[in-house]
Amino acid sequence: MAKATTKVNGVNVDTVPTGIDIQLDSAQGDLSQAFVNAQGWDNYNYDVDWQSPTALNALSLTTADALNDGRRLSHYITGRIDNPVREMSTGEFDAKRYVDFGFGDGFMFGAVKFGVRYSREVLENFDQAVSAAGVNADAVGSFTISDALVSDGQTEFFNGNFPGTFGANSGWKTIDNLSHIAALQDGMADIEGGIKAGDSGFYERFNGPHPQQYATNFDVEQTISSAYFMTDIYGIGAVGVNADAVGSFTISDALVSDGQTEFFNG
Repeated sequence: MAKATTKVNGVNVDTVPTGIDIQLDSAQGDLSQAFVNAQGWDNYNYDVDWQSPTALNALSLTTADALNDGRRLSHYITGRIDNPVREMSTGEFDAKRYVDFGFGDGFMFGAVKFGVRYSREVLENFDQAVSAAGVNADAVGSFTISDALVSDGQTEFFNGNFPGTFGANSGWKTIDNLSHIAALQDGMADIEGGIKAGDSGFYERFNGPHPQQYATNFDVEQTISSAYFMTDIYGIGAVGVNADAVGSFTISDALVSDGQTEFFNG
């Protein structure tokens, strides 16, 4: 039977089990009997030959080093920069004039009111995903990882009644993001065709020729113009009934661009 393989840094390697064994027992909600136990997570060597990916679709730096018995170890770099912008402008003009004219004594106009209104709304969304391409591989190693979990200075999870769920002693580690980001971007490689994702300092992630988040990038512009006319009529018929006569006209235009198609509705 052929061994399962996976591609690491462009080379097919045998798939090796992680060696991590986790036992989880919720005890059907009885916290006095519940427990989590993890083993095998503490014998990984993080000081291996990390290589910086050059593909813009890369999410991580990955190794299958002999120092870890061929087990895969990945350092992920992910994130998104989403900048929605909405702008709206409106204008309105109304006028009313009192008049006193009509047709004979039974059909009179008391007032005339008219107006115009205009509104314009623009919605833009520029959404980018972060790639691991070109980062400084020398910034990754055991020195990156810390036991200083923020949660260790806070109330214990489940008030400490669920042993092993979260903490430095149960396999959880953390990274000082700000200093690590600066180290990853120190001497980043120039990637042909790569563009930076906003002010993140990382390259934008692409899938083939398209940005990873191209489907959520769009521009929408809508304009609405309307006009109306109203007049008061009174003295209709022998009884003297009062009434209003109203007329209006509205035009709505929308232009939408989603990076693939453009269309117009009028």
